[in-house]
Amino acid sequence: SVLRLDPPAKVKNYPGLELTSPNRPTLQTQGKRPTATTAADKLDPNSFSGVFQYDASTSLPFTILDSGYTSGSTTATRALGSTGGAHPPSPPVFNLVVCHDAFDTLERMAILLSDLVTKHPGIQILLWNYPGQAFTSFADDAVLNNEYLAVCLDKLLQHLGPSGSIHRFDLERPFYLLGHGVGGSIASCYAAKSRPPGLRGLLLVNSLSYVDTHYASVLHDCANVFGCAPETRPDLPVYFYSRFIFSKSYLVQTSAPLALNLYTAVHNPITTRGRMRLCLGMLNNIDTRPLLGAILVPLVSIHGEQDGLVRPLHAKSYLDGRNAGKTIHSALKGAGKRTCILMVKGGHELFQEKKKHLIGLIEQFLTGQHEGKDRANPLLEDSSTSLTKGKGGDEDGGGALISAGQHNPHSPVASPARFEDKFIDSVLLSSSPPRGSSIDAGDKDRSTGPNGAKVNNRGKFGTADAISPQSKLLLDPTNPSFERQGNAVYKAGGNSSIYPDPSEHPEVSEYMAWRLKRNRRRLLKLDNAARVLQGTFRVLMAQTMLDRLKKERLALTIQRCFRGKRGRAYFYERRKELWAALFVQRVLRGHRGRCKSYRQRLQRESQIRLARRWRGSRARRLVLALIARRHLAATYTQCLWRQCKAKRTAAFHRERRDASTVLARMYRGHLGRRRAGREREKYLFSRSQSSGIELGRQLLAEHKLQATRLQSEISLLDQEKRVAEERIDVLLEEIAQFEDDVAGLEKEMHALTKAERENAAVLKGKLKHKLRDQKIRLDKEFGVMLAKIADRKQDLKVLETKLKDLGRTRQGKNEEMKSLERKLVVLLEAQEQQIEAIRRKRENRRGEVGAAEGGGGDNDIADAEEGVAISSSHPQYRGPTIQQKQEAA
Repeated sequence: SVLRLDPPAKVKNYPGLELTSPNRPTLQTQGKRPTATTAADKLDPNSFSGVFQYDASTSLPFTILDSGYTSGSTTATRALGSTGGAHPPSPPVFNLVVCHDAFDTLERMAILLSDLVTKHPGIQILLWNYPGQAFTSFADDAVLNNEYLAVCLDKLLQHLGPSGSIHRFDLERPFYLLGHGVGGSIASCYAAKSRPPGLRGLLLVNSLSYVDTHYASVLHDCANVFGCAPETRPDLPVYFYSRFIFSKSYLVQTSAPLALNLYTAVHNPITTRGRMRLCLGMLNNIDTRPLLGAILVPLVSIHGEQDGLVRPLHAKSYLDGRNAGKTIHSALKGAGKRTCILMVKGGHELFQEKKKHLIGLIEQFLTGQHEGKDRANPLLEDSSTSLTKGKGGDEDGGGALISAGQHNPHSPVASPARFEDKFIDSVLLSSSPPRGSSIDAGDKDRSTGPNGAKVNNRGKFGTADAISPQSKLLLDPTNPSFERQGNAVYKAGGNSSIYPDPSEHPEVSEYMAWRLKRNRRRLLKLDNAARVLQGTFRVLMAQTMLDRLKKERLALTIQRCFRGKRGRAYFYERRKELWAALFVQRVLRGHRGRCKSYRQRLQRESQIRLARRWRGSRARRLVLALIARRHLAATYTQCLWRQCKAKRTAAFHRERRDASTVLARMYRGHLGRRRAGREREKYLFSRSQSSGIELGRQLLAEHKLQATRLQSEISLLDQEKRVAEERIDVLLEEIAQFEDDVAGLEKEMHALTKAERENAAVLKGKLKHKLRDQKIRLDKEFGVMLAKIADRKQDLKVLETKLKDLGRTRQGKNEEMKSLERKLVVLLEAQEQQIEAIRRKRENRRGEVGAAEGGGGDNDIADAEEGVAISSSHPQYRGPTIQQKQEAA
């Protein structure tokens, strides 16, 4: 939504309009849309004006009249009574939303209602122009009917309410919805479909409930006149439309020029295109009669008895399906669907004809005077003395009506034909009535001129025949001038001595009685003679007119036949000329087409021949190059295959040589180990008695040191593994955080792209550059996040590789630890076996020593027998195996 504050209006002060209100509307009326504020707004800082942008192509101005008074706890249930004494006036309790008529403007309503805001501080009045009216823009495909305009009103109230971007209109306070003409249809549609919670009631003035045949015919006539009116005469549409909005009594009282000047006093720069689109939209209005049952608030409908635009029969639509209230108070106090109908003597434009009374009624509604009890209705008050107030009487036309026979110096009599009447009559006669909009017999007399006179079948204005006072004297047989009607010198009255006034001379009364009888007889004869002459003359005129009509019809028939013959002859001649021209053109086009086709065929054949030769040459070069590449590729492939085969042969021979070398080395090592094993067994056997236990201890100490070293290495590997796993967890968390940030940046990028695509027509200037800078910043942040994610993933790969290496190293250390434990077990078993053998050997030696001391013998023999005894006592033990010796080594 776009808001623009506007300067105050500059309107001429015409007679009959009060333009001295301090709270005038703040909208510019120079034909262009208001765009800026001026210093004049400082005079009334509480009145707020602007332009509401409904969509890309639809905008409408609005004005909020507000005196700036704020009431602390004003509710809808608090009724305002009369104030007296030193007590200050109670604040008003209701706001007002105005929906004016189709071709009206908000400035006029602002001038009419501004005094209410000044008189009752705290009242807020919202005024707005429909799309199609002055200072508005609208789409070419939009249908400006009541349903569409009701949606516009709903969006405008949301924009100005508490939930909108501008909180300037208090929707929390109850408000009335005022609709005039088509505005009543818009207000009914809005109240039925939107159902605002703060709506107190509807006040409708000559409201349109549905498009009937009369209203449709008026709109069609308006569309025809609007479409034919030149741009240099914007007054013609207003002049024609004014025929239907004023009552006859008002025009008799004030005169048509003054009424039209008062109606056009406020400048209304509505375009002809806007009028045409509004006519089309009103013809497409939806029927609000089914929607009236959904309106759950009271409804007060005011209708003019002499309305020539919206017939008073529409009042019945507002009573169907709703409860009727006799007074406004009974309608307001009743819950739900209640309707009060007020019939007023006036036309369609009651805001001009009954201005003071209607404004007074609106003031009573806004100040809650009908909430508590019945109040006197200003519209129903009789002000019959208004006709004696001077020229035109009451400026609002609220007085009693002048009778048809009463003379009024401002009544329209025998007004000459004007240019506007001739133009409108020619348009209406040349345009046929639209299909589907038939008008009944009662609608044929609906058109009235600006002077209040009816329009005849030719569109001319006329008045009823009136008999002048002089004619009445000539037909009075009591007057002496009855005998001398044709005498221009001797006239009756005026102190005439020839024909004196009978009342001045009573002595001639007897003579006048005889003359009265004679004059009566003569009057009857003259009357009969006049009737005979008139009848004969009418018959003659009828016969003459009939003969003239017959002659005119015959002349029309002869002219039609002659024109038809001439037209047919002209048509045949033109048809021959057309056939000849078409034949010559066809032959010429055929010749030119064949020549062009022949040239194109030669050119195409030449191009095909050149292309064929070029493609052949190029194909040959490509084939030769392909053959050369294939030969080179075959040669290179053969070279690679020979190289690969030679490498495989050399590797095979090298493997055989290395294998034979390894086999020879392993065999020599095996022989050496067998020899070394025998020598070691001899050495160990010789040293077993002296250093067997000490050697076992040294081997155990070496195994212990090696096991301690392996355990320390394994603990270091475990520590490095834990550090690497923690680092991997940190990297995974950072990668997840960066991916969430990337997703958020993508959402912001999508939101900016969507906003730029949807508001491409609105984005301009700094806003567009700002949106582009945001997109560039998001692209940079997106690149930085992706780079960080790539770095973290690379570090994660390195850590995973390191973790795998640590796992393999730890597994090798565990295998070494297990091998060392197996060797330690073997060593301990061998040491236990050796200790057991030594223990047994010592016991045997003790036994042999004891036997030698008893039997005596040689020491050498004892030693030999001792070795035999040792070998015989352990026939199964042959020392450690080769595998055990390798593991121990």
